[in-house]
Amino acid sequence: MGWEGIEAQRSNVPLNAFSPSAYCIPNYYTPVIVTNETMTSEKADVVRRFMRATARGYELAASDPAQAADLLIKAAPKGSFTDTELVKESARFLAPKYKEGKARWGEQDLQVWTDYPRFMVRSGRLKDADGRTVTGELDYPSFFTNEFLPEAPRR
Repeated sequence: MGWEGIEAQRSNVPLNAFSPSAYCIPNYYTPVIVTNETMTSEKADVVRRFMRATARGYELAASDPAQAADLLIKAAPKGSFTDTELVKESARFLAPKYKEGKARWGEQDLQVWTDYPRFMVRSGRLKDADGRTVTGELDYPSFFTNEFLPEAPRR
């Protein structure tokens, strides 16, 4: 809805959109930032610096969507955005969603990292690397960490 939904509305295109949660599908995080245990153990400082820079960008986008949109337009290769007003509307739409009640961007909860994968397992939709259906409970706490997030900004 943060891009195509706005684009459809601006073009007067009827859009039939729905929230998966309205159909008993648990909430999930998107997008996510992925790394591996080698990186987090051998280059933890690089991960921390990357996450600090990423958090700064999202904190700016949450607090000043107009500036964030302008920075994105300016940094993108020429011609990337033929409709810069769409970028600005998208930034305004997404700004309140970046933290959604959290003190800092990126904070994730075990409940979300449990409910959605459990739903996928119980519905038979989760496969392992060999294509076999995954069954049983998983090690949900191992799926994520908040360890590398910077402290919440002071107000």
